Amino acid sequence: MTETLAYIAIIAAALLVILLLLGILGGDTDAGDGDMSMDGGFGIFKSVLTMLAVGAWVLRYLMLSGYNMSLAILTALISGVVTAAILAYIFKLLLRNQKNVNWKAEEAIGKKAKVYLRILPGEAGLVTVEINGVERELPAKSNDNMEIKTGEEVLIFDEKDDVLWVQAQR
Repeated sequence: MTETLAYIAIIAAALLVILLLLGILGGDTDAGDGDMSMDGGFGIFKSVLTMLAVGAWVLRYLMLSGYNMSLAILTALISGVVTAAILAYIFKLLLRNQKNVNWKAEEAIGKKAKVYLRILPGEAGLVTVEINGVERELPAKSNDNMEIKTGEEVLIFDEKDDVLWVQAQR
């Protein structure tokens, strides 16, 4: 039984690694279920492979350690589900900046932003602003020729040539 679990775990882990590498390198990883959804989902097939790989290793270890079979199976199931959930969450975090790649700096007008690199009089600094649910760093200048320090909140009131014009919110 433990030998069979080892084979299941090795095969599932190898398939998972291959699919993940193909996904990262841009290969077609659709396994019949639209595996990588547009919203950064992890995919049913990869989730099942993750649960099989981790669950089989945990069950094998617990069986070899002499644990009660019912407790070992329950622990293996929980381990597989938790690992799949964690991996799906990590992928969602990694892919969150791919939500909407079609945006323009002018969409920031009227929004509040936070200064990332200070804005000196007559010079551009950087601000972070949320556009379409994604944090963007954009160059910004002050309209009143005053220094705006890092961390201060500003209001974006104009955009010219991909440079935001901001006003400090003091």
